[in-house]
Amino acid sequence: MGAPMVTVIGRVAALGGRLQSIGRRPLAGRRILVTRARAQASGFVERLRRLGADAVELPVIAVEPVGERRALEDAARRLGAEAASPPAAARHAVFTSANAVRLVWDAIRAVGLDARAFAGVRLVAIGPETAAALMECGLAADLVPAEYIAEAVAEAMIAGGVAGARVWLPRAAAARDVLPARLREAGAEVEVLPIYRTVLPEGAADRLRAELGRGVDAVTFTSSSTVAHFAEALAGAPFPPGAIAACIGPVTARSAREAGYPVAVVATEYTTAGLAAALSAHFLRGETSPAPTTLGTPAPLP
Repeated sequence: MGAPMVTVIGRVAALGGRLQSIGRRPLAGRRILVTRARAQASGFVERLRRLGADAVELPVIAVEPVGERRALEDAARRLGAEAASPPAAARHAVFTSANAVRLVWDAIRAVGLDARAFAGVRLVAIGPETAAALMECGLAADLVPAEYIAEAVAEAMIAGGVAGARVWLPRAAAARDVLPARLREAGAEVEVLPIYRTVLPEGAADRLRAELGRGVDAVTFTSSSTVAHFAEALAGAPFPPGAIAACIGPVTARSAREAGYPVAVVATEYTTAGLAAALSAHFLRGETSPAPTTLGTPAPLP
């Protein structure tokens, strides 16, 4: 054997197989920036780390309530009153993010109610992570579309019949209007209640510049809001050289491309598990160019 050579002696030598396993993980040696809000990022970060990545948690969005809290609490009270004396029209509550679920649940509890306030209400979640947030509140989603985007929510609801139904849609202030527009076209009475907005956290721009200075292989985006606030934090600086943009789905990818970012990974399962799987597939192939990777089946964790 020639130089250089490392000799391992003692109990550490017994770890050789385990260390080789770590080296074979699909994201081993990759530094990946996670821009998701801190309250939602931990599971994604842990998954990336178990796949071998050096996952850097740097949220570029934070959630702030908008409007008067009274409006949301009044809506919660109305839910409770209608649960006790249901109206004739079918009722739906549509949640397009876990943030909306948590804020609504806080309002439900603040006015002294519980999960029974949703008695008789058909609960719709845009995807499994939003459905999981509902389940944490003791609520089971009645409908989760096969594709986790607003268009698919509208299509699935319309297929089930919404003419004459009342639809409550608590959501982000800057959300797209495609969902309420399509439901109204189908004859539903839709009440949109903006309950939160996303903002750039204080100090995030400085932290981002510091982390990018250390180099990254990929920047992950889990919503169009993360793209917008990442751009705000960059303040005109270029996307990190040599890095790729990895997006949770086509809507987010479109926003990233419009920002001029090199989108190389788009998950086909629009979840963080699907995004981790698509990242793994991309780097296992040794790709560096922005030719899209769209594999989205979750990779098994080591």
